[in-house]
Amino acid sequence: MYGKDTGMKSFASTMKQILAAMQSSKDQTTLVSSLFNVWEENILSLGEGLQDDLGMITRTIQNT
Repeated sequence: MYGKDTGMKSFASTMKQILAAMQSSKDQTTLVSSLFNVWEENILSLGEGLQDDLGMITRTIQNT
């Protein structure tokens, strides 16, 4: 639907609006921290998936 650049700009704009509407800096910090935790989990899961794929490819090559 959106290109990466447009999607990131839209996301950043939305986040700025949300953070500006939040009164408490503690709530702002909690939201940003939660987003980073989700991103970290997704990146780690992606890395694990890539390692699994690489292991399967390596085993396939060794068995041929």
